Amino acid sequence: MNIACIDCSLVPALESLGHTCLALHPPSGYSRLSPLLEQADFKPDIIVQQETLGPRKILIDLDAWSCCKAFWSIDTHLNAFWQVAYGRLFDLVLTTQKDWVDKLKLQGLPHVAWLPWYGFEHSWTPWERRAHEVCFVGRVTGHRMPRKNLVDFLCSTFNAMFEQNISFAAMKSLYADSRIAPNESIMAEVNFRSFEAASCGCLVINQRFDNGLEELFEPGREMDTFDHVLELESKIAYYRKNTQQARMVALAGRERVLDEHLPVHRAKRLLALCESSPPTASRGIDSIVALAMTQWIFHDADRIVIDLIPVRDILLSIPCTPDGLATLIRIVHATGSWENLRDLILPILQQGQYAHHLGVNLSASMAALHYGQTALAKQFLLRHIVTCRLRENPGDSDPVSISRSWSRILLKEKRIFRIGLSFNPKKSLPETALECLLVAESHDPDNPELVREISGLFGLQRGLEGSRLRTLSFLSLRARNDWRMGCELALNNLRVFRKRQGLEELVVAHDLAVSQGQRDRFMRTIKRMDPSGMMELWVSSMAAKF
Repeated sequence: MNIACIDCSLVPALESLGHTCLALHPPSGYSRLSPLLEQADFKPDIIVQQETLGPRKILIDLDAWSCCKAFWSIDTHLNAFWQVAYGRLFDLVLTTQKDWVDKLKLQGLPHVAWLPWYGFEHSWTPWERRAHEVCFVGRVTGHRMPRKNLVDFLCSTFNAMFEQNISFAAMKSLYADSRIAPNESIMAEVNFRSFEAASCGCLVINQRFDNGLEELFEPGREMDTFDHVLELESKIAYYRKNTQQARMVALAGRERVLDEHLPVHRAKRLLALCESSPPTASRGIDSIVALAMTQWIFHDADRIVIDLIPVRDILLSIPCTPDGLATLIRIVHATGSWENLRDLILPILQQGQYAHHLGVNLSASMAALHYGQTALAKQFLLRHIVTCRLRENPGDSDPVSISRSWSRILLKEKRIFRIGLSFNPKKSLPETALECLLVAESHDPDNPELVREISGLFGLQRGLEGSRLRTLSFLSLRARNDWRMGCELALNNLRVFRKRQGLEELVVAHDLAVSQGQRDRFMRTIKRMDPSGMMELWVSSMAAKF
């Protein structure tokens, strides 16, 4: 088959399977695919675009091609907020993250499949000849405090070898010269490090998430897992002492890579998925809307800033669709005045246009609220509640009540976060439950109930422990006698590798529970919160000393 490969790392593997590949690397921003294919005189049977992790590349003429078109999302956990729109232009969206398959489908992508990242072939370095017991390779910045905490812990406790900003070859050499490679994820994802370290024969100790990792490597036999810093410390200490078992797990992990996780395995899976994929890519007006949505999202996120007026005019010139109308409302809000927005949204209300559509009602309501038009904002909220027959009490006609009501509605729709997007409630309109609460908080800062709701949302997503820690700290100052909150603070500290602070919080919570005659409840609580048993063990050992 002829395969047009846009920034696709599987070209050598596809060619080894006998296919003809045209490797293309268009410039960043918006570009056309057709001139590149015409220049090469190449007619593709399949078009595959892989997400680039640097500057974004968006193809604006995919509708011109009727062959199977596939998009491989690499950092879905950070970039789904724009891929749910751009992905509509493809027949098949692939993601490296298994837990994101259903999430992407829920947000409107009809055909989504799991295609994990992969490893590579590398020679085995005998265990006894490896110079480093523990190593970590990864960038540490001020934006990634949990990773910095992990590196500090590993270096101070195990004299770990730490490197960042090194070449791919240097990274492989370091892993091949190391025994144990603890792993840390940004947002509960299966990352490159899982495959890279295993390929070089390291014993990889991954964070334990329900993300498909255990289908790729068997815990305890081909890798190991941990939930927080106490468990990680215990397992590293165990494997340092039991070197033969460590070597066997590392060797088994490497063998799993060679058997199932090489580029050729992913290339075969990619082809099989493409061959069975139905033609679901947006066409005609729907493709125009999908591209407009993509352009709007990138502009609003300050990723690819463009003149929105031509996008607005295109949406005004085509037959109206609900998604197109919701996007138009947001563009007019960003580019026009209250009069422009009013002239757009009032007829929607008067004519009952798309009364059932969440995006239209939310966009119009929150746009009106942004201009202080609370009565109109409330009308769109009530319209949605009544039309969709929701069990929702909207409360008062004030910004906080309206925003909180939308947050509850979006939570039930599982539209909770846009991870990877920095939301500014003073500038942008919300699209998720969290963003609606941030709008509410902008009207009523330091409201404990709002902070509690925000903290509850953070608790739904592993990887947000650092953010939740800040909200729990705020709340704990206002509930000093709540030892349960102290337990949550302790666990969140331990999960972001703050061992000392986590244990301090655990001691305070324990002493508070004892003073209230609730030590048994406290022990049951931490046992339920921490299935590893490490928190319970630490408290028991602490009590035995006194």
